[in-house]
Amino acid sequence: MTERDYQNTDWQHGNKVRLTNGKEYFVMRQKKRYLLLLSEEYMAYFVADHRIIDCRTSDYVGHTNPKNLQKSEV
Repeated sequence: MTERDYQNTDWQHGNKVRLTNGKEYFVMRQKKRYLLLLSEEYMAYFVADHRIIDCRTSDYVGHTNPKNLQKSEV
């Protein structure tokens, strides 16, 4: 994604993005030059800038609680 596309996108909590590695992550927060993303696999936050963001795959806006994303064990 170009820096211009990144700056022109209205990022919201709950959006999903696809990175260049093909995986999708939830957006937790936007800073000027990067996004704070949530990895469901590791239940950890990390940052990503426009160079590794491929596209926004979901424009859902809402609260994403990491505890609700954990898979329940049966």
